Amino acid sequence: MSNRRINNKLPSRKTYVLLSLTWGLPLTAFGALLMLILIICGKRPKRFCYCYYIEVGKCWGGLELGLFFLKDSRESLSLMKHEQGHGLQNIYWGVLMPFVITIPSAIRYWYRRALTTRGRTDLVPYSAIWFEADADRRGAELYEYLTETRNRVNSTSL
Repeated sequence: MSNRRINNKLPSRKTYVLLSLTWGLPLTAFGALLMLILIICGKRPKRFCYCYYIEVGKCWGGLELGLFFLKDSRESLSLMKHEQGHGLQNIYWGVLMPFVITIPSAIRYWYRRALTTRGRTDLVPYSAIWFEADADRRGAELYEYLTETRNRVNSTSL
């Protein structure tokens, strides 16, 4: 996939922040409050692509909240790209995001977790539902674009 094609589909960082603070404000405001509480408790945020995140707990996955996300302490690039993808969904779905994606995703996650705890192993892949596959795709495209752009800038400055 060419950089130019991806760039036309992806927002700039400024656009992402602006849309997160307007159309996507409900999740971003909740995320900011949660991040503030965690920072006061001694956690330190890190940056990934356009989002800021904090690691909390072990082996549970992640939760996207607008400009922010929480994730477990495992090193997982695919999880971070996935959560960034949900952040991109937030700027497109905006105030509808909690109802169309966030709540259904959380219910689906906990239902699948309950099934696997009971020994079920025949579950469809996590990304089999449209909003999880879409988050994977969007996050991967943004990560690829930003990585290629950074590499191009670094190679021209040598």
